[in-house]
Amino acid sequence: MRNRLAAFVIGRRSIAAAVFEGLKLSFWQVRSFQASPGKASTAVTAFVNYIIERCEIESAGLEETPAEPKTRATDLVSLVQNLLREHNIPTSAASEDVLYASFSYPPIYSRATLRNTALQLFPQLRESSSSKEVVDAALLGLYLQTERLLSDY
Repeated sequence: MRNRLAAFVIGRRSIAAAVFEGLKLSFWQVRSFQASPGKASTAVTAFVNYIIERCEIESAGLEETPAEPKTRATDLVSLVQNLLREHNIPTSAASEDVLYASFSYPPIYSRATLRNTALQLFPQLRESSSSKEVVDAALLGLYLQTERLLSDY
């Protein structure tokens, strides 16, 4: 068992995945999608299937989204959850507040500060092709893997 987790974050026009083997960030990628709901769903489905097949993930994580108001992002998160369920991949979730509290004491309340922390932890994400969503996915994945590894002992 390689303990591979993929963390997915969906932004306004892109989806990102960060794949961890244990606590090591081994792969990350972002894919943009078009504004039309049909094309966005197709692109997200293709991307998630690509990550599942390429990285042979054993579990996945998503950032919790509020149930209301209903947005395209919440619809796409539901789509990703359903795709993972179809592949029998267990999923975990974490809220934004949990992430803020997990990476700083006292907790921070700024996504920009949290991303700066991530860039210190993952300097390989400083390259120009990395997006905000990739950085957010890396933070989410690190949090979920740490929680998972610590709960095993």
